[in-house]
Amino acid sequence: MSNLDGSERQILIEVPQTGFIDDMKVFMATGELCYADGPRKKIQCIDTRSKRIRSIINSPNITFPLLSVGDEQLFWMQRGSNTIESSDQYSVRQKPIYYNMSWVYNLEAVTNVCPMFHSECAINNGGCQKDTICLLSPRDPSGKTCKQVSTYRYD
Repeated sequence: MSNLDGSERQILIEVPQTGFIDDMKVFMATGELCYADGPRKKIQCIDTRSKRIRSIINSPNITFPLLSVGDEQLFWMQRGSNTIESSDQYSVRQKPIYYNMSWVYNLEAVTNVCPMFHSECAINNGGCQKDTICLLSPRDPSGKTCKQVSTYRYD
């Protein structure tokens, strides 16, 4: 995790804590980063501030899970199964959703609410000069920073 300009990088999860992350999503209802760890057969969420990890599911049936996030629910499915499982933000399992399809490559939830975010950078590149990009920076007094854009030539 880092600021948009790459500063203040932090490692949230390291190899001893996880095997291989198959999928990860931000759970907006809790502010957590949730991830599916197929080799360890679990789905977990980490609070990005406290770094506290909570288990959503530990199951021998999870091998290559797909994740999706709704308004207040986390959804997952086992690739090749016909069931979408879910839990609410308090880790309470919900009724499964059954479907009839042979193979699903991705799982996405569409919510009724579109979160509104205001960005100083949205209008006129935040007033940044040409050859710079405006990035949100919560620690900067203006709330943004202008970073030089690198130009690469491929000869």
